[in-house]
Amino acid sequence: MRATVAAYANRIQALSLRNAELEAENAALREHLGQADGSLTSLR
Repeated sequence: MRATVAAYANRIQALSLRNAELEAENAALREHLGQADGSLTSLR
């Protein structure tokens, strides 16, 4: 049981880290989009 809990905890930690990385990447892309000279547009 402890091994299962540890495995889940490790996976949650990895997913949380990846989520933080994606949030940072999205913020950088939004900033880049905001600074574009009209040559880039949002798909939303």
